Amino acid sequence: MPGLFVNEGDEIRTTVVVGEDRDGRVFADLSKDSLKESFDTLVEDSIKEYCIVFQRPSYGDLVENTSPVISQEELRSRFDPEIAQLERMVKFIKSWDLIDGEGNAVEVNGDSIRKLHPLVARVAAIQFDAEVGVQ
Repeated sequence: MPGLFVNEGDEIRTTVVVGEDRDGRVFADLSKDSLKESFDTLVEDSIKEYCIVFQRPSYGDLVENTSPVISQEELRSRFDPEIAQLERMVKFIKSWDLIDGEGNAVEVNGDSIRKLHPLVARVAAIQFDAEVGVQ
């Protein structure tokens, strides 16, 4: 029987594969094969695979997370999906194996999440959003 309820400790594991071309431009995708297929100018030894683990949110978690990103402007409500996606990342990322330029592990926190390369963040967020039904 499928899990109808989210249990504490349930996780969503995502994979982000990152590589650079000869000019230092960063590319990211869901798999190494897909990345290499899409971008044939990548430097082979620059390609790395990372794992980002999210807490699996319940329906209530997602609803509660949405309210801070709705703003009231001139008596109209405005929802910003980019801010909502960032806030989901900050709230639900539990761990990752990302490293900095010197090879040191990077702590998971709001600042480090906000400093992610946009492509890396988008690939992880797309997988997470698809898994929880937020599109």
